[in-house]
Amino acid sequence: MAGRIPDVAELYARVVLEVAGTNRPAQLALEGPFDGPAGPFYLASVVYRHLAASWPVFLEPVAFLAFFEDLARHRGGWAGEKRVASLDGDFALRCEYQRAFRPEVWLHARLATDAADPYWAAELRLVLCPESLEELAGRARSFFTKAAEPGVAPGPRRQAGSDG
Repeated sequence: MAGRIPDVAELYARVVLEVAGTNRPAQLALEGPFDGPAGPFYLASVVYRHLAASWPVFLEPVAFLAFFEDLARHRGGWAGEKRVASLDGDFALRCEYQRAFRPEVWLHARLATDAADPYWAAELRLVLCPESLEELAGRARSFFTKAAEPGVAPGPRRQAGSDG
């Protein structure tokens, strides 16, 4: 139902992991899990100025948590890219460590769909400070743990593809 205002219980039940880049207002958010006809899903969003895209994604929380924890363990740098993706491939994260002028981490978030016409994709690069990776992993740990707690998961009853 478009324009529906969530009640207080829904607002307090929301479990969200937000990642803001130093290149503000670049932001990535994961919210959920929610009940859906195909099983529990998360709502992934990328936002930057006039770009805003959100899509329901089916992800393996353990894989995403391991991704964030691995970034924190290697905050001093790594070669190549680190990657993780949702089960359906609609949401993917990849990170690279940059040392050009000052150390920074480029987190590329890609959100796309090829299951519904019209096909679309949004990709956003967030710039992160390596020192922030431990705190990010801690928030990811809290998010995925809290999302799995009885009474919290699934979140507010939102069906995949609905606007609220």
